[in-house]
Amino acid sequence: MTNIKKILVGIDYSEYSREAARTAVAMARSLNAEVIFLHVCEIPAFLGSSWGTYNRPLLSNFLSRQDELMEGSGRELSEFAREFSDEGVDITERVEKGYPFMETMRVAEEECVDLIALGTHGKSGMKQILIGSVAEKIVRKAPCSVLVVKMPSLCVQEDDQGDE
Repeated sequence: MTNIKKILVGIDYSEYSREAARTAVAMARSLNAEVIFLHVCEIPAFLGSSWGTYNRPLLSNFLSRQDELMEGSGRELSEFAREFSDEGVDITERVEKGYPFMETMRVAEEECVDLIALGTHGKSGMKQILIGSVAEKIVRKAPCSVLVVKMPSLCVQEDDQGDE
């Protein structure tokens, strides 16, 4: 078995990513590994006009909004991470801007992670046949192993039904 010491968890605040975080933190606790929670802010492209000087206020406002989004995302990720603060695991928080797939790949390589944990679907609600499109790309291209976490089943096991 590979020695897992660093686990990267993609966080988009959906219940799917929350379940991936729970699973990764539980694994990290038993493996004495550290966890990195990564949230990627998808920043829309600037679609201003090409009118030079007249474009500066638009661009300035656009850049200001990006900074506000990053700061807000940092606060939201810290709040999310507090849910896991009593688990006895070292958790690092990272907020990046860009495309989730590309930034996850970049951070995984930069941090030399041993495992990436993701939820099967993201916040967008788009469902593909098996797993979400970002998760699917990460599974195919990741520089390390990937754990795709499903939501727990609500099925009742036969043993739990209690024969009377």
